[in-house]
Amino acid sequence: MTEKILTKSLLLTLLIGISTYPISARALDCTATPDCATLGYTLSAADCTDKPTVKCPTDTSKVFCKKGPDVACAYATILGDDGLCYETLPDGVNPIGIVFDATNKLAIALTEIKKDSTAGKGGFDIDAWNISDIESCDPGSNNNYDIVKTCGTDGRKNTEAILKHPEITAYEVAKSANMYEAKYCKLDFCKKGHWFVPSMKEYSTVNGTWAGNNIDMINTKLKALSSFGATEVASAMFVTSTQGGKGKIWGRGLNDASGMTYGVSVIGYLRPAIYYGAVQTLNPEAITCGVGSIVYGDGKCYSGVPSSVQPVGIVFDTTNKLAIALKDTGSSMKWSIGYCDVPSLTNCSSSSTISSCGVDGKTNTQNLQSSTCSTFPPAQAVKAYSQGSVCTATFCKQGNWFVPSARDFKTIRNNKEALNTSLTQVGGTVLSGSYWASTEYSQVDAWKMEMSTNTLNFDDKVDTVAKVRPVVKYVLPSLDESGGGI
Repeated sequence: MTEKILTKSLLLTLLIGISTYPISARALDCTATPDCATLGYTLSAADCTDKPTVKCPTDTSKVFCKKGPDVACAYATILGDDGLCYETLPDGVNPIGIVFDATNKLAIALTEIKKDSTAGKGGFDIDAWNISDIESCDPGSNNNYDIVKTCGTDGRKNTEAILKHPEITAYEVAKSANMYEAKYCKLDFCKKGHWFVPSMKEYSTVNGTWAGNNIDMINTKLKALSSFGATEVASAMFVTSTQGGKGKIWGRGLNDASGMTYGVSVIGYLRPAIYYGAVQTLNPEAITCGVGSIVYGDGKCYSGVPSSVQPVGIVFDTTNKLAIALKDTGSSMKWSIGYCDVPSLTNCSSSSTISSCGVDGKTNTQNLQSSTCSTFPPAQAVKAYSQGSVCTATFCKQGNWFVPSARDFKTIRNNKEALNTSLTQVGGTVLSGSYWASTEYSQVDAWKMEMSTNTLNFDDKVDTVAKVRPVVKYVLPSLDESGGGI
């Protein structure tokens, strides 16, 4: 009994102690929940466009992102791959270009684009052109070069207009700018289709000021970025997108404040420019396919680089509407497994008749594929050739590619430089070495093109191996209703 009384007494004492302990004292041990600003979530989603973003757990409209030690974009600041400007790049940021016009938000590329020229100066050889969509900037008899301070100043607009005219000499330099992509580009603003040929005014702004030469500031930054592949601006002439008058063209020397030229042609380098203020694209617009134009998977050629379709070939014959594939079918192969005079093919045994004999490569290829006198590896290789999902129109589907005829290779040879330039720009394989044609010479020989010497000759079908480059007709009747294959 005594033990039970003591136990009850102890329990009562404990309960009294608990009930009389201040409840408010327990609340003092808890920490108040911090607000988003205290935790560092002070930005909105719009402040962190294209940056890794973390949302505040209690208010998802507030976010945090790393903005970096960026500075106000000014002349000769570094444009980073995050779209911000820096005096010195922080860890994790790579360079895209160097700002040369902060007012109009323009930056120049880290490297130049050069092109071997017959004149031996390593530059683009551009003759004067005349496009109604671009202002004509004629300095007149007094050589008033100040005209280009206000005339033809928008390089992006000029480049768009030039890209609609593949037949003019300036098209090649405009296409090279349009196909340029910064090495470290990860955002859309610096990808292909956003770069352009600067105008005379813009190239002069690269120089720092119209009257002075501050380009040393840009070259200092470029030199500091050499580990990223940047190169200092060359002491050379640069082709501009500013159109002259009376059959002349503008060029600019960037290391010389007075280095302007105005003549019937300009041989010079290209250093593309970019607008970094917002995502801007040279609006892709369907154009007439010219030699060297890129044919896309929808059967069209474009002035800009469309994001919705991919390239499938390069135009080499606008009369017969033929385009060459971006790559070979594979390793070199024999023309035939055994000797036979293919009954359905015409023997074209004279180089003087190549332009009129056995000229239809598609028919030649189909006849080889159906022949029973032997097996013809090139014809079988193109039969299996496919662009996969890249090809969205009928013209480039598997089964429509064929081995070029000897006549086709004559046309390819005559346009090899333009074709290889375009192939390089789209990541294709340049034409080099020996290629089989689908034109038969005799029971023993077939026609073959040697690209290194530009020689079209015949060779043994069985004992000789050569590469195969498919071609395709980029207009088919099945495309007519959809407007494909302009």
